[in-house]
Amino acid sequence: RFFRAPNAFPGHVINAFDEDGKVYLDLPVVNDNVFWFFPDAQGRHPDPKTLRTQVVRWCFDMRSKSDTPTCKVIAEIAAEFPHVDDRYVGRPYRYAFMQATDPTKPYNAEKAGPIMGFFFNTYLTMDMTTGETKSWFAGDTSSTQEPVFAPKRPDAPEGEGYVMGVVNRRAEHRSDLVILDAQRIFADQIFHQFFNARFHGGRAAFHHRLSPSGNPFVRFNLQKQPTGRNLKTRVSGNFHPPSPFAAKFAESHRQPLRSSKPIISNNSGLCGLSCPACP
Repeated sequence: RFFRAPNAFPGHVINAFDEDGKVYLDLPVVNDNVFWFFPDAQGRHPDPKTLRTQVVRWCFDMRSKSDTPTCKVIAEIAAEFPHVDDRYVGRPYRYAFMQATDPTKPYNAEKAGPIMGFFFNTYLTMDMTTGETKSWFAGDTSSTQEPVFAPKRPDAPEGEGYVMGVVNRRAEHRSDLVILDAQRIFADQIFHQFFNARFHGGRAAFHHRLSPSGNPFVRFNLQKQPTGRNLKTRVSGNFHPPSPFAAKFAESHRQPLRSSKPIISNNSGLCGLSCPACP
């Protein structure tokens, strides 16, 4: 069975569930090609300033004969790479955890370099019933990577736990793993650890409770991870090395690129591309 809706650019799925004969699908949707730095076959690429993101809930009524789903806009915010409490995957839920671009926040290009491609500077908790968000700003020389969520304990209420993600300290050419209280995400991080570059996230349970007032101990296997001292080149973007189009764009705006080479060569990640971000 096929459903039809106006053309748009769907993002990563937040969650989906079925209830009373209806299937609900939540995800960010952009009004045009979000990969604006990859022109289409006709050479067209939208102006990034015209892109608008909405977090929407699609409803597919499986009992209806209509092929048109209904759409409810939950929030209008440039958010992506969402996660939910894993215990609620495929079930009705309330909270989503994402990274977002907040254009009202400052960015120090003189220290951190020009922005190439995608750029996110905040982590947020979104109430999917009201659209209300609470966010944490990474700083004016930093960018964020995909966050994950971990509950405080197996029987904790939904959303009571920690948002974890890698933050790129672009001016310092390093990255931190930060851990935030999901319900007080606007507060400062409760833990951070030097880490190498990453951009996709996953979570594995560990039997240790993180405490904002304690001295949390988290064990990482960093034996095979490169350190900042070993990296000969660095990239200024969030994801893959700058594309040829991005290079031309930067050249036309007289913005120097730091590097167009991957940090780790011959490293094919889950996306099938060679880039420094994938494990």
